[in-house]
Parts: sequence; C-alpha cells; structure tokens
Amino acid sequence: MKSLSLVLGCGFVVLASCGPIDREALRTENINYLQQHLEKGRAALPSSPLNLDMCIDLALNNNYSIALADLETRLASLDRQAAFGAFLPQISLSYQFSDMKHAPMQSAGGSWMQVADKQQSTFSVDAMLPIFVPQAFFAYGMHQRGEDMSLLMAERTRQMITVHVTVRYFSLLAAQEQQELAEQALKEGEAIHRQLTALYREGFLSPANQADAETMLLQYQQTIQKRTRAVTLARHKLLDALGLDPLVLITLSNDVSLPEHMTELSIEEAISTAFVNRLDLQIGDMEIELFKEQARFSLSTFLPRLLGFGVFTQTEDSFTRYQENWTWGLQGTMTLFDGMQSIFDYKSANVKAEQARKRLAQQSLAIILEIIQARQQMDDSSEQQALLFSEEQAAELAWKEVSARSREGFLDASDVLQARHRLDSARSGARLALYQRHIAQAVLTDSIGSAPSSSTKDAP
Repeated sequence: MKSLSLVLGCGFVVLASCGPIDREALRTENINYLQQHLEKGRAALPSSPLNLDMCIDLALNNNYSIALADLETRLASLDRQAAFGAFLPQISLSYQFSDMKHAPMQSAGGSWMQVADKQQSTFSVDAMLPIFVPQAFFAYGMHQRGEDMSLLMAERTRQMITVHVTVRYFSLLAAQEQQELAEQALKEGEAIHRQLTALYREGFLSPANQADAETMLLQYQQTIQKRTRAVTLARHKLLDALGLDPLVLITLSNDVSLPEHMTELSIEEAISTAFVNRLDLQIGDMEIELFKEQARFSLSTFLPRLLGFGVFTQTEDSFTRYQENWTWGLQGTMTLFDGMQSIFDYKSANVKAEQARKRLAQQSLAIILEIIQARQQMDDSSEQQALLFSEEQAAELAWKEVSARSREGFLDASDVLQARHRLDSARSGARLALYQRHIAQAVLTDSIGSAPSSSTKDAP
C-alpha cells in the first residue's frame, strides 16, 4: 500500500509539472522577490548622511552584479568538486526479481531436468575504484583553473562597482552643489532684477536693459529647474549603483577629502604597477593556463586507464550452490585510435591558448593607453581646477567693483548683468572642477589596479 501511494504521488508530481504555467502567479512571485530585496536594502540604510566608504559598503552588499559574480564563483566551485568525484569509488546497488512462465529446463541424457527456480531474485553491490585515470586528473585541473578565474572575475567586479559608485557619488555631490549655487544665484538675481526694474520705472534704464534683466531672471529660474532634475537623476543613478530602491531619499556627507591612492606615480611606474596588479590581466593569465590544461586533457585520452572493481551478489535461486559470492579484479583500457578527434582537440586547444595570449598582449597595450589617458585627464582636471579657481577670484573682484560703482550711482545695467553672470558661471565651474578631479583620480587609481575592493560580507 505504501509503494502504491509513492507511485501515485510521483505520478501526480510529474503530471503537475506538465500542466500550464500560471504566468501571473510567476510574475507576482518575482515581483515579491524584488520587493523583499529592496526592503532589505532600505532597512540597511543608516540614518546618518552617507560618505563614500558607506556607499561602497552598501554597493558591495546589495549590488546585483556582485551577487551574480559570487554565484558564478559558487558554480565554478561546485563544478570543481563534482570533477573531484572522478577520483572516488563508485558504488551502486541493484535488485532484480523475475518470474518465468516455465521453469528453466535443460536436456540431460535424453531427459529434461530443471536447472533454476521459476522465480528468481538477485541482489548485487558493485564497486569501482579509479586507480590511474589521467583524464580525470586533467579534467579536475581545468575546473580548478575555471574556479580561479571566477574568483578573479568576482574581485574585478567589486573593483569596477567601487569605481562606478565613486563616480556617481561625486556626480551627485556636484549636482547638489550646483543646485545650491543656482538657488543662491536666483536670490541675488531677483535682488538685481528688482533694482533694475525700479530704475527702469524711473526712466534711468532703456527697455533693452529691462528686457535683459527679465531674461536673466528667467534664465536663473530655468537653471534651478534643470539642476533640480539633475540632482534627482544623479540620486537615482547612485542608488541604482548601490543596488537599492532608486526612489529612496538619501543625504550625502560633505566630507569629500581625497583618499590616499597611487596617483603620484610616473607613467612608467604606473604601467609596471598595473601589469602586476590588474586583475583582468591575471584573468588572461589563467585563461591561457586553462587552454593548456585542455590540451593536456586531449592527449590524456591515449593514456591507459586502470580501474579496480568488486562485485558482491546474492541470489535466492535454490539451484545455485553458492548463493552469495564475491568477484574482484582489475580493468584496464587504452585508446589506440579515435578517428583523430583527440589530436584535433589538442591542436585546437593550442590555437586557443595562442589566441588568449594575443588577446592578453592586446589588452596590455590597451591598459597602457588607458593609464596615459587617465593620467592626462587627471592632470587636465587639476589644471582646470586651478584655472577656474583663479577665474572665480577674478569674477568676485569684478563683481565687487561693479557693486561699488552701483552704490556710488555709476550704474551700467549691462556691466551689472555681465559681472553677475560671470561670477555665477565661475563659481559653478570651480565647484564642478573639484568633483571632476575626484572622479579623474578614481579612474586613474582603477586603471593602475589599486582601487579598494574589500567587501563586508563573505561570498556565498
């Protein structure tokens, strides 16, 4: 009765799996999964303003790219463990019951005699132990190289997410400061507009000057709206990089001090450091070794394979004298000719290894160019920051002079509007240059291969 229930239960499961899929329920299930992830991320958000290190920690624990890379590492580890099973004993149990219509009979001396029971049952235990299996050895080596590559890829993913978060963090800070400057400029622009409007009504300014003042005010108002939208978009992008709900409101810390990185190296030193530290180059090294291992695996098919085996059998046949019996021995096989498939696999693996070496050399040259460009961008941003800082100081002096002449009654509306516009643009450019320099430094650090990438959680 229990056996019948088990069979019916298995049949029900099989029939249920063949039924139509409830797409609405499936969609709801995956939506709930996403909502749970977002809720977990919201719960992990601290109440204090986020600094750069806090943002990086949140990303390393919530970003889906990192989670996927960790799962790939886990799969590679499981594949390697499965390949190790080829070195372990293989044990199987079997049971057979048979019922014949007629009992087995055999002719003997002109008569027939029964030689076996009509009903028979046999139980056996089969064991096989690999003794010398070179293919399994090289297959395990291939999976081990694959696991090493997946570990490096996961670590490289963390580095890339770190740089990605750094860029978006400073982009949001820059957008917020641009919005604050725009709000400050609007207040001062409204005061200038009121002053010029009063002079226009008294007849001291021309309609063209008044039109310029109206245009200036409208420009300030539109700038506020644009920069408000820019802050919203920059916040959404940062939250996306953190792996959190893009609609969550967060505040950032004003601590924008530059971290200590290896950005003072010469080009030659930076290139030498990158050739040692860049994980993507190390991944290329492992790819070459993987194809070499694949070539050795192809040749191993011609090596002999030696297995040990043992079999225990038990039968209830009453005609059998020894109803329990042991059998053991050795089994050796060797491939002499397989249609040249292994030879071509060996040649193909060598070609793939050479391709990987060429790609690695090409990637190394690309990294040299990447470092040169990143260093140039770093130098350009530093010089641009100094230039815009000087321009801001000059614009402030010019505005003070125009304001002083205005208070003395020597008011020129065009000079006032131009000086104000110059000051607002200089302030905006100087603040933006600071954050662009931070971003350039992060990119240069990553190109050298020294970006921080430590995680606060263990990989699954």
